[in-house]
Amino acid sequence: VANLNAVHGIDAGNGSNQIGGLNTAGEFRNTFFGQLMQGNMGIEEFSAKIKKVGKIARMAPEQQREQFICGLNPMNQYNIRMMAKFNDTQDNITEALAEAEKFTLSQKTLIL
Repeated sequence: VANLNAVHGIDAGNGSNQIGGLNTAGEFRNTFFGQLMQGNMGIEEFSAKIKKVGKIARMAPEQQREQFICGLNPMNQYNIRMMAKFNDTQDNITEALAEAEKFTLSQKTLIL
């Protein structure tokens, strides 16, 4: 999983379109986005991190959405397919998954 603290210094560059130790935004996207995974992170937090890194990497919203979906944990990937949200926008997917996440957490609270 990518360490997003390493991403914070990327905007500085060296004046020659170099991003950190990477020469192009494309190299940055391939290096960092391929490693960003939701894991135990909440869906809204994960979506915000994808958007933040996507902005730094100058990615189109469609590219960010693809990376967002690829980085979701398996349960959330399953949920978006069951909700027929796979082709929806990242914001709409995030909203639907956040509702599912809240419901799941409320059910766990009732069981305890």
